[in-house]
Amino acid sequence: VFDQFLGAKFTTLKRYSGEGAEGMMAFFDLCFDKSAQSGVENVVVCMPHRGRNNLLVCMLNYPAAVMFRKIKGKREFPADVKSTGDVLSHLYTSTDLDYNGKNVHVSLIPNPSHLEANNPVAVGKARSKQLSLKDGHYSSNDKNDETRHGDKVLCIQVHGDASFAGQGIIPETFQLSHLPNYSVGGSIHLVTNNQIGYTTPQNLAR
Repeated sequence: VFDQFLGAKFTTLKRYSGEGAEGMMAFFDLCFDKSAQSGVENVVVCMPHRGRNNLLVCMLNYPAAVMFRKIKGKREFPADVKSTGDVLSHLYTSTDLDYNGKNVHVSLIPNPSHLEANNPVAVGKARSKQLSLKDGHYSSNDKNDETRHGDKVLCIQVHGDASFAGQGIIPETFQLSHLPNYSVGGSIHLVTNNQIGYTTPQNLAR
């Protein structure tokens, strides 16, 4: 419905629709719900363009009015502030979600358009949260009997199918995750089937 609204109201907007990948929203809703019920306190999410606007507005409480102002090219900062904004597909937010009385804090980190570049950043942010919360390897419990690495913080990485297969930063992040004191107890990876990468010739598309 949100994509249909944007398509009707902003017909020339390059919005990287979530249409055809609506299952992402069901995945996130279930994942956030299960995280809250399992005692996870923080979820760190990184994702590229597709479906990002849907997640921001429909699930992460990003104000639709703020997004619409940006789409219309309205000023984001006061006139006396010498700053410029960023493009629509780079927006980010953090919010608290409540699932049946259980709270979970979700952070969607910025998307730099260099697709997948935010993957190691998300892992690093998850690790810093674990350090702050004394989670897992950072627990005061030396034997670590009562807490496993990653019990309080979850990292979710969303990929496009072309970038997941073709960009080296993904296996590099996998390798980094095996280094001492870098692991966050694993990440959940969601690969979106876009069926075509930006550089794929039409006759070679999947």
